[in-house]
Amino acid sequence: MTRTFEGRETRVSLVESFIDATASAHAVAVIFSANPIHDTGGGQRSAQLALELLARDWCVCFVSRGEVTETVDLGLRYPYPLLVQASLGDFLTALRGGALDETLDRHRVLLVTQIPVAEWLPVIRRVGRHGGVYVYDCVDRWDSELGYGWYRIRAERRVARASDMLVASAPALARHLEELTGRPAHLLPNAFNSKIFRMGAGTARPSDFPEGNAVALYVGGLWRGCLDWDLVSQTAEALPDIRFVFVGDHRGEGGSLPPNCHFLGLKAQSDLPGYLSHARAGFLPWCSDSVTQATSPLKIYEFLAMGLPVVTPALESLRGIPGVVPASSPDAFIAAVETLVRDGVDGPTRKAMSAFTAQNSWVNRVDELIRWAGEVPSRPEEPRIVAWLRGFGT
Repeated sequence: MTRTFEGRETRVSLVESFIDATASAHAVAVIFSANPIHDTGGGQRSAQLALELLARDWCVCFVSRGEVTETVDLGLRYPYPLLVQASLGDFLTALRGGALDETLDRHRVLLVTQIPVAEWLPVIRRVGRHGGVYVYDCVDRWDSELGYGWYRIRAERRVARASDMLVASAPALARHLEELTGRPAHLLPNAFNSKIFRMGAGTARPSDFPEGNAVALYVGGLWRGCLDWDLVSQTAEALPDIRFVFVGDHRGEGGSLPPNCHFLGLKAQSDLPGYLSHARAGFLPWCSDSVTQATSPLKIYEFLAMGLPVVTPALESLRGIPGVVPASSPDAFIAAVETLVRDGVDGPTRKAMSAFTAQNSWVNRVDELIRWAGEVPSRPEEPRIVAWLRGFGT
């Protein structure tokens, strides 16, 4: 049975799949995301929340407002029995028709919204009437290029004020929500998937990984304006013996870079440990502006979980994290990359990195979210999704 719904002929399947999935689920969540669950190689925050809830035998209805943003289709679809995927239009149609009311009555739904658009307000009201808990999860500064064409501050204010709980991924976003609503917001930074990222995972060297040990790695979006390509060029020119590797959907960005820069394309999140295992350091060549200062770079947590230190701009959300080396100028950035690739980090820092990652998995984050929602977290001893994910190749 298909779990992705586009067009009138499959709307009945959406309703039937949702009812069927909730029947055997421990609990129910609806996550409203910008894009489908398999976008960005399956690595986005909304997908990580969904996968962790699925690992607890929750039914997750994953609703996406937009289409896939990547130019490469990795074939990821996550056809898990407790996962129902729907477009915004199809979900709204099913909700308006009342076909989901009986199911909503039987379960106290956790509704997590990341996209603050007015079209979603009827969902918030409907779930609230059925006793659900509504969370507005603010993950970006939408009043930037990220929300171009659709963002309206009035709509975000209404979506935020209607929430039972406010959550933000970065301190700047928490302050934004508090100014918008006059209410406190919980800080819930990004994290790493402990089922994928762990020391010793991905020990085989990927065939497209450059030769040699002096490799600095970047993983993430390349198209966003936050990438400082001048800084990349300066760093690569200053350190010609280091290979700078970029993993992400490459659309021609970073033209005229030195020959020690390598673009490997988009990878599934489950493939990333192999790349992280064979790099000496990570690097985050971002500009420092109002948009990046309002981010919690998810890949940083995955790097640290694999024992990889990272050079970054001086971001508030990363302050004080062991293994993260902030650089406030191009010269400092270049020097930090050179030092990490050559020497790595000392024993106490590596020990602190390990202790930090032990507390910053998506398991811990979802525990916090569920507690804030007034529920008691539970973790099945043998979650069904673990065996399924292995068989699916993630």
